[in-house]
Amino acid sequence: MNALVAVPKELELLYNSLRYLAGGLGLGFVIWCLYRLLPNVKQRWLHALPGTLFATAVWLVGATVYSMYLQNVADYTVTYGSLGGIIGAMIFFFFTAMIFLYGAELNAALMEQGEDGGVPEQDVSDEAAMGKLADADGMLPRRPGARLIVIDHAGNVLLFLYHDDTVFDPGSPDVVDNWVTPGGGIEPGETPKQAALRELAEETGLTVPELGDCVARRNITLTFPEGDVLLQEHYFVVRLNTVMPAINTSGQSESELSILREVRWWKLADLLSTEEPIKPPGLPDLAADLQRGGEMTLPIWLED
Repeated sequence: MNALVAVPKELELLYNSLRYLAGGLGLGFVIWCLYRLLPNVKQRWLHALPGTLFATAVWLVGATVYSMYLQNVADYTVTYGSLGGIIGAMIFFFFTAMIFLYGAELNAALMEQGEDGGVPEQDVSDEAAMGKLADADGMLPRRPGARLIVIDHAGNVLLFLYHDDTVFDPGSPDVVDNWVTPGGGIEPGETPKQAALRELAEETGLTVPELGDCVARRNITLTFPEGDVLLQEHYFVVRLNTVMPAINTSGQSESELSILREVRWWKLADLLSTEEPIKPPGLPDLAADLQRGGEMTLPIWLED
């Protein structure tokens, strides 16, 4: 059948190019939204971009190649009869899911190597972070820190109660008494794991030969006398072979001891049911998950 209007080949080529471009942009936007919104982690919009570009490009190429394969090579109706179309669609969906997952894994791997994901090696102290990490765009000064979830042989969790009316969470400025885990700032030349081992000995008098990998991360903005500061905390687990060992707090600084009100080994059931302020609030559930065992995607993000 002859066309009513002759279409130049150049225009047809332009149309097909624009069609693929529009389809690719639409597909890329949908994938980016999924990568950006579905993961239960804090991330910037750029974090989802590498996986989006990978998944979009591979999907477009794969869909084109698969279409050519179905048209010129495969004939599923010979093997599956009337189900041939369904089988072909299922194989296509399988490869689509694989591409989507590989893109997500790419984003996760890149985030773990970056500053805002995984367990970055910090080599700045609190004081240096305030000046070094604050940029010209008004970004908050940051203080990297390491904290420890200390669990004894009976499953009790060690927490300190501090009363500090000079530092507070802008979201709850009236709360000055908080139960927190042992831990503190990362000093120059230290990794988070090294800082955690040092803080454990200084604040509790306990020592362990080594620590495992970081199990949780937390970013929280606190208001200090000098202004708002973003704390970037790394949490490690310490499992003891004894039950409620004595805690020696003499290694803490005078300023820390002046606001320390109580040292307590919490039973897990009490920790999960208490209405006293625990920081971060997700700590009891994390402690329960760590004791319960099973598969966990680590490190997780602790939210306030």
